[in-house]
Amino acid sequence: MTYRPPARKPFEYGELITGAFRLVWRHKFLWFFGLFAGTGSSLGGWNCNFPSGGDGEAIPSEAGDWIDAHITLLLLIVAAVVIVGIILWLWSILCQGAVIRSVMDIRQGRSASFGAAFRNGKESFGRLLLFYLFLLLLTLGFFVIIGAVVLLLVFMAASGEVGEVITSIVTTILTLVFVGLLLSSFGYLFVCTAWIVGPLLLSILFAFSIRAAVLESLRPVAAIKRGGRVMLDNLSRSLLLFLLSVGISIGAGIAFLLVAFVVSIPSGAAWIIAYNLDFPLAWIVAASVLALPALVVMVITAALFNTYFAVFWTDIYLQFTGVIEDTKAPVSAAPPSPPAPLPEPR
Repeated sequence: MTYRPPARKPFEYGELITGAFRLVWRHKFLWFFGLFAGTGSSLGGWNCNFPSGGDGEAIPSEAGDWIDAHITLLLLIVAAVVIVGIILWLWSILCQGAVIRSVMDIRQGRSASFGAAFRNGKESFGRLLLFYLFLLLLTLGFFVIIGAVVLLLVFMAASGEVGEVITSIVTTILTLVFVGLLLSSFGYLFVCTAWIVGPLLLSILFAFSIRAAVLESLRPVAAIKRGGRVMLDNLSRSLLLFLLSVGISIGAGIAFLLVAFVVSIPSGAAWIIAYNLDFPLAWIVAASVLALPALVVMVITAALFNTYFAVFWTDIYLQFTGVIEDTKAPVSAAPPSPPAPLPEPR
């Protein structure tokens, strides 16, 4: 008898995209956490280089003398930057847990607020921190292994005739494997697509593993296994959704650049005038004040995009794991309150 797999429920891609936007728009307190979660767009810098006079050959020596005279100050600045970077990294971990867990609460009809999101972030902070530290150890171990292999090959190549023979054998094997891949259609396809598909699959695995650690309270190894299982069970849909997210991010990036350009026009014009007038204090103050609204708008836009992509991938994970059927689940900020009790008869 011919085997017929059970019919799968159609996946509503359009509803997923619009449902994530509705949730983000109705729960704007998530934007605060999404800004620091680092799951989507990020703000760029504006670099202005102005010409300056002076002897170019004297600059390196003067800079060296200044560094020697202020080495303690530079070390303190570097230490402060490292400490601030670590604090921001830890805060971003808390914000990731806050957004991911709050999305599940909202989809399941539970109460959602700024305080509840902050509590969710604190509850999942330990698991996410352990997950990131585990990934850091894996990455360091990978580079250590690669470095050890390279050093071993260099040592064998420089160790005389025996090293030359071993190096020749290894080189021949690698050459044969590479030629074999190129001569076969599957191998050629693998060589052409591995550098694209590999990072793509790792990105999807990373997104699902984080949500497994937060939503299912799993340890790092179990979270990675769970994320891999979810990805493999829904591989075609995961790849298509990743491509959709890339398209959405490109459109969001273009929109962000347009918004940034429009809101920066007054400040940019003021800075140009200040530059042509040799930077009078009044114009510097005016240009700086005009830059504040533009900065606020760009930060809010970046927070919106970051939060959207965090909600987008959380909704995908919830649907793939069967926690929710679709994104038409209630998205109210709080469940409906029960009716008031009737007064007791006297």
